[in-house]
Amino acid sequence: MKIQIMKKPLVAAVAACALGAAALPAVAADDAVLKRMEMLEQELKALKESLQKKEEVQLKKGVELKKGTRFQYGGYIKMDMTSTDTTEIPHYFHPNSIGIEDEASGEREFGTSAKQSRFWLKGNHETSAGDIVSYIEMDFTGGDDQERLTNNNASRLRHAFLKWNYSEDSSLLAGQFWSTFMNTGAYPETLDWVGPTSGIVFIRQQQLRWTTKMGGGSFMLAAENPFSYVDGDLDDTTDTPDLVVR
Repeated sequence: MKIQIMKKPLVAAVAACALGAAALPAVAADDAVLKRMEMLEQELKALKESLQKKEEVQLKKGVELKKGTRFQYGGYIKMDMTSTDTTEIPHYFHPNSIGIEDEASGEREFGTSAKQSRFWLKGNHETSAGDIVSYIEMDFTGGDDQERLTNNNASRLRHAFLKWNYSEDSSLLAGQFWSTFMNTGAYPETLDWVGPTSGIVFIRQQQLRWTTKMGGGSFMLAAENPFSYVDGDLDDTTDTPDLVVR
């Protein structure tokens, strides 16, 4: 009887050990599957985030119309309100228009305008010979204000050019843009739209310009529309373009 009593716990223990040994591989296999699934989920999440970031970058750069061609647009809306005592209209404030002593107009003028609002379109087309960039920009200062009825202003061309980036360091520009002789980096940011143009070169020109990187800057050659204005007279009889080296 004692032997039979002792065998039952022993058999039970052996059976339990056998069952435990059989369950261990199954539990280990389940853990491995769960870890693998978690790893795949993390990789999928990272891939989705990467694709989303790429799409956001593409949207910031512009809208892709077709493969290799990108289109962008921009500009701003601006309204000025001015109250000045000058000898000229307040929409274009020039320092030399400020009246002094008896030369002052004697009348304070108040005016508003939204004609400085601006809009531009830009295209970039990738080719085997390099990128071709097109750009056009306009504002609405091309005519007199019609304050009697609708306050309409005529649109005005600012920039319009094609630029061929035929290499990483060189480009060829044709169209209307800031004159090569003008240093746009020297033009300060001011609240007044015109700014201190009396003290610096300020002109947009039709031109053909070649640019290449050299050292820490750029070397430019340009042929621009000839223009001379002396003592109120415009001289448009020049038969050769203005040549600019910068």
